[in-house]
Amino acid sequence: MLDRGGRRLQYLVSPELRRAGDPRRDRDSSSFGRRCQRARDPEELANLLRTNVLAHVSLTEADGSLVTHVMWVDYDGEHILTSSPTASYKSRAFRQRPNVAVSLIDPTDPWRRLSISGRVTEIRDDEGLEFINKLSRRYVGAPYPRTTPREIFVITARQGASIHGTRLRPCATSKSAGCGSRS
Repeated sequence: MLDRGGRRLQYLVSPELRRAGDPRRDRDSSSFGRRCQRARDPEELANLLRTNVLAHVSLTEADGSLVTHVMWVDYDGEHILTSSPTASYKSRAFRQRPNVAVSLIDPTDPWRRLSISGRVTEIRDDEGLEFINKLSRRYVGAPYPRTTPREIFVITARQGASIHGTRLRPCATSKSAGCGSRS
């Protein structure tokens, strides 16, 4: 590909990806933008919340800046649930600034993601550390090793377009059989 001055454009993509037919290099104007498909069923992507995929939970700092924490999460069919020690920094932040965003990327299909915007609407005690032990068994295969008191944060997704799930599929060329189609 040449720029307007006739010079060859350089790609900031590794040689391995270039040899493998990276869509950022091989796309043409007819396939550009067609490699992205919105998930028709957000519940399909919400299943990521019930697996051992680590979530990125973002919240605002007191000064308005954003901070993202990697956290274990669960899904009860309506709310996202996560946990933190009682009186921890995250616990105080969730109380003071309940707006959060949660995102996950499927490790088996990195083109599949889930992003949810919502609020912490309820904070409960983790009685007997039952919730954190459930998450620990899912994520690491053993009960949680610490016995300090914990809280469960219930995150409610915003009404409307708050769950954004995307199944992205790269297209090597516009003639690819699966290009632009949901797989």
